[in-house]
Amino acid sequence: MASSGRLSQAMAAALGLPDSSGLVAIQALRTADMITKAGRGTSAAEMAKEDAAVVLTALASGAVTSQIADTTKFLLGMPHIMSIVAGYSGAIEGMRASLSLFTRAKPTTLRDGLIAVLAQSFEKHKEEENADETDETDEERQRVHLVKFNPMADLDALSFTVGMDSRRAGGFAILKARVSPRRTLTRFYSTWSIKGSLASVAGSQPKEELVFDPLDVFDCGATLLTATRIAGSAFNAAVLCLAEPALKTRRRVKRLAAR
Repeated sequence: MASSGRLSQAMAAALGLPDSSGLVAIQALRTADMITKAGRGTSAAEMAKEDAAVVLTALASGAVTSQIADTTKFLLGMPHIMSIVAGYSGAIEGMRASLSLFTRAKPTTLRDGLIAVLAQSFEKHKEEENADETDETDEERQRVHLVKFNPMADLDALSFTVGMDSRRAGGFAILKARVSPRRTLTRFYSTWSIKGSLASVAGSQPKEELVFDPLDVFDCGATLLTATRIAGSAFNAAVLCLAEPALKTRRRVKRLAAR
């Protein structure tokens, strides 16, 4: 597992931001007790999937330093208000989706949704690493793949869009991931309700993936929304960073007292 400094730098780089942006965000989050913390240097706390979700949201929020912690907490706490599954609904596809951790996890808040995607991908990453060290056949590996589809298998279909209105009085997030080769799941989180025209879609299953405009989705009463869309590569960077071997704490050699 990576340290907070390593995670912040990896996430900032994935978003095209300077290292300083990641370090500033981490410091603000650490001060607000929003990430794991303990020790410094080689004794620094190892980051978990929950920490990656917090850092990702903090960087995506675009908040100024003094507002990073409050804005991040506000966004992560937004409730899940709707989900839409789009794509093929064959028996095998249904089995794959139903066994996906991202699909099974209770999407109570945005924090839960982000952690579910990271957990699913991290779990799959470790399975693939372990598989390389075993004598499993390609057929056996494919059988595991059928019931544990990895959202990282299609980074183009994985995205996280988060934003707020111009007064920063309300917010929203759209989290989309592929849960099987031909099915995508889109989850909506917001302090606002869904517009009636879109709410009816939730009860059906569109055959084609839909593109959503936040102004057409959420009943926010705003004419201006600021939003950041994060591609799947940022999630991939987080998973790879979390999977890095942890650095060992330095050993101090005891000195013998002079006689």
